[in-house]
Amino acid sequence: MRGEGITWEKVWEIFEEIYAPKVARQEVKGRAVDLVLDTGRLGGRTFLEFWIESSGPAQFTVWASMDGENWREIDTISLSAAGSTHQGAFNAARYIRITGGAGNDNVVEIWASR
Repeated sequence: MRGEGITWEKVWEIFEEIYAPKVARQEVKGRAVDLVLDTGRLGGRTFLEFWIESSGPAQFTVWASMDGENWREIDTISLSAAGSTHQGAFNAARYIRITGGAGNDNVVEIWASR
């Protein structure tokens, strides 16, 4: 390769930052979740998946932000009884957040890929 200090290992590291899937998980007992996934400094991963499990009926809100401070509500996920659900979405934002499930035992995962 041309240029000093550039190695194939560095190129691979850059590709991993761009293309590697990102995952966040939070498990809580008796309280609401507040999980944030930073999809990386290059911004949003195109494809998102949400997996949510709760010990009782619950409502969860999905938020998106470009800067991690100003959030926009993008979806609501509801469980009418104890159980789990899985949903997918498209994304352009850097940060994705899921909140909700107050008073329940909850497990939430956010998966993001290009």
